[in-house]
Amino acid sequence: VVYFHGGGYILGDIDSHQAHAIRFANRSRVVVVNVDYRLAPENPFPQGVEDAIAGAKWAHANLDRLGGAGKPLAVGGDSAGGNL
Repeated sequence: VVYFHGGGYILGDIDSHQAHAIRFANRSRVVVVNVDYRLAPENPFPQGVEDAIAGAKWAHANLDRLGGAGKPLAVGGDSAGGNL
């Protein structure tokens, strides 16, 4: 699962949502890639979206290394991260 944190595009980072990502991984027994992305207003659109796309592409390219060879890749998040 490629996971993007919430925070209205202006707050949060992988550290603020790490416990959630770990809990999700443990409960669902999946690998979670917790992706950081640049926040507004310092980094205007589309920079955060570009980071999200790059993170998803990285996870897809590294499925073997992550232990997900031959398995589907899911993308999601909470709040703004879910919108990404």
